[in-house]
Amino acid sequence: MRIDKILDKASALMEEQIQIAYARLQAHYDLHYRDLDSQIAELFQQLFSMGAAAQQEEGKGPINCLSVSYLYSSLFTGSGEFHLALYDERIYFDEDPTIIYWSPGFLFEQFNQDIEIIKEALAEQFARLKKYELDALKMEYAQHFFEIGHKMFADYSAVITSALEESALITTPDFTVTYGGYLDAAAIIWQGGRQS
Repeated sequence: MRIDKILDKASALMEEQIQIAYARLQAHYDLHYRDLDSQIAELFQQLFSMGAAAQQEEGKGPINCLSVSYLYSSLFTGSGEFHLALYDERIYFDEDPTIIYWSPGFLFEQFNQDIEIIKEALAEQFARLKKYELDALKMEYAQHFFEIGHKMFADYSAVITSALEESALITTPDFTVTYGGYLDAAAIIWQGGRQS
C-alpha cells in the first residue's frame, strides 16, 4: 500500500528531523528559560491550588497521581494541548479529577514546522499526500516528538516538586507523576508524596 511506502520513507526523515527539533527546542529553552520556568511553575501552582480547593470545599480525598498527557486529537485540531490532571486513588475512575490544559505554542509550532519539512521531502516521491496519509504521518511523527515532551516534563521535576511542596494539596504517600498519551500507557516521571 502507498501509505506503508510513505511511512517507510518518512522513517529516516523523522529520525533526522527529531534530532534537529530537539536542538532547536533546547536553544529556545536556553534563550527563554526564565520565562519557561516561571510559566511551568505558575501552571502547576494553579493546578495544585485548584486541587487543594477541591479538597477543602468538596471533600475530595488525597491525590494519588498527577497525569501529564499529550492529546493526539490536538494535533489535528491545531490546539496543541497537554491535559494535566490530578486523580485520587481511583486514578482514571476518579469521577471528578482536577484538570487544566496547557498549550505550549513553541513546542507545537516546532511540530508543525517538522511535519511541513517531512511533507516537502516526501513530495519528491509521492505527489499530493492525501489527508489520511498526512494524518498517519502526523501520528507516526508524534510518537517521536512526544518523547521531547517526556524529557521536558522530567527536566521540570524540581519545579513541579517545589510547586507541590508550596501548595496545600494533600497527596498519598505514593503520589506519582506520569507522562503519556491521554488514557493510554504512561511512564513514571517522579514518585513520592506527602501526607497532611
